[in-house]
Amino acid sequence: MRKTICIVLSSVFAFALVAVSGCSTAETRTAKIKVPTAQCMMCANKIDTTLKNVDGVKEVNVDMDTRVVNVTYDAKRTDTAAMEQAIARVGYQANQVPADSTAYASLPDCCKVPPSQ
Repeated sequence: MRKTICIVLSSVFAFALVAVSGCSTAETRTAKIKVPTAQCMMCANKIDTTLKNVDGVKEVNVDMDTRVVNVTYDAKRTDTAAMEQAIARVGYQANQVPADSTAYASLPDCCKVPPSQ
C-alpha cells in the first residue's frame, strides 16, 4: 500500500512539473509612444481606451504635457508596432506612424491640430 501511494504521489509531482514548465509567463515591457497630434483630454481618453483594448496591454498613461504615452504590455501578446497602428487607426499620429486620414477627419475640432498661422 505504501509503495502504491509513493508511486501515485511521484506521478502527480512529475505531472505538475511538466505542466508548470510548459506554461509561458508574461514578458512585461514598457513602451513610450509619441502622440504629437493629440490635443486635449478627449484625445487622451480615446488613446487610453484604444490601447486598453489591445490584447496584452496592461497599463496606459497618457501624458498630455509631453504628448507621450507610456504603455506597460506583455511582449508575448503584442508589440509597439501593433499599439502604434491601433492609435493611428483612431486618428492620431503614433511615433512615425501617420494618423488614418479618414479617422482624423472625423475627430472633433478640439482634437485636430490647429492650422499654422
